[in-house]
Amino acid sequence: MKTHLKPLLLPLLLMAALPLPSSAGAGCTAPTSSSALELGGCMAGDSLILRDVKFDTDKATLKPHSIGLLQQVASELKKNPSMKVAIQGHTDAVGGADYNQALSLQRASAVVDFLIGAGVNPAQLESQGLGESQPMADNATAVGRALNRRVELALIGTLKPQAPVAAEPPPPQTVYISTFHAKPSTLTVPVGTEVVWKNYDETSYDITFSDGVKIGRIWTIGNEALPWGGSPASRTFDQPGEYTYQCAVTKAVNGKIIVKPVDEIKVTEAPAFPGHTTSTYKAEQTSKPYNSGGYSAPLQHTSHQHSAPATAAAPTTAAAPAAPSGTAAVSIDRHAFSPERLVVAKGSTVTWTNNEMSRHIVVFGTRQSDALRKGDSFSRVFEQPGEYPYHCGMHKYMTGTVVVEG
Repeated sequence: MKTHLKPLLLPLLLMAALPLPSSAGAGCTAPTSSSALELGGCMAGDSLILRDVKFDTDKATLKPHSIGLLQQVASELKKNPSMKVAIQGHTDAVGGADYNQALSLQRASAVVDFLIGAGVNPAQLESQGLGESQPMADNATAVGRALNRRVELALIGTLKPQAPVAAEPPPPQTVYISTFHAKPSTLTVPVGTEVVWKNYDETSYDITFSDGVKIGRIWTIGNEALPWGGSPASRTFDQPGEYTYQCAVTKAVNGKIIVKPVDEIKVTEAPAFPGHTTSTYKAEQTSKPYNSGGYSAPLQHTSHQHSAPATAAAPTTAAAPAAPSGTAAVSIDRHAFSPERLVVAKGSTVTWTNNEMSRHIVVFGTRQSDALRKGDSFSRVFEQPGEYPYHCGMHKYMTGTVVVEG
């Protein structure tokens, strides 16, 4: 039996060591026992047989001894990044043509997947399944069928050089001005960052930087009740350095922007707004719909009482205990209603008192109070059980709820 196998092994070994006959010249060779795979000299139309790439029978699973050659292929393709190749799968004629075509494509795809996993640019690779359509030997013999089962690497083109992709600019960062202070007072950003100043006070500010740049007047933003509401101001910082700034009139509105090279710092998101302690503040200034029904009496506004400011309670999202029928109070301080959620008995009168310099308007649906200065207050009697959400008409992030129990 051995004497019959020897004549068969010799041509197989010879074919394993030779490239597919083609127009390939020097520098475009398949691996042999004495030379490594070389693709640098390949030209369009050249094709090499990767004879050592083998699969399990009737499967697209690479045999372990195939890995060495495929690692050489990956190395060569990474050395020649403009080279585009097709990995072509071929089968013998055993089985149906459709089955063989599908199997050959699966095997070619398995090779492509391995090369991509080894670091080859996917744009350099294409998988093709040719099935039994391109035999190189007679399928009537075992030797011929063995030669026909193969994987080829064909050079099919050259990748066009791509223009360098411009680096994405860093995300914009925001400085918030509220209660006469800029927060964060110090902001560190990479070169190219646009910094936006958003003003939630009721006055405008003129900002001047240490390098003499003025960004213009920063008007109040987001206050729909104010006729002078405007847009935020911004500046893009193109050079590293430290840039201090200050309002010419309100000196407390000041800060510093530290700009560093892009390879020293990366900012992925704007800092959280720390200017208020209320947990209900949302930096994106989202608004919510408000219930406009259920009113039993108009708001009663008491003008300019200028009572001594109450000590501001720490804002909290927990509801205050239900008060007996009578009176209850809500303090307005540090741009928050406290308590934020108040539970009262039916028939109670709730009084809101503004204890800070900023003016506020308490809005229940379509009804609202006058603008309350510091020391002003207004009251409302709640005759019907239910929940009564409200917000500040000047600062919509300020919200509260009165819960009336029957």
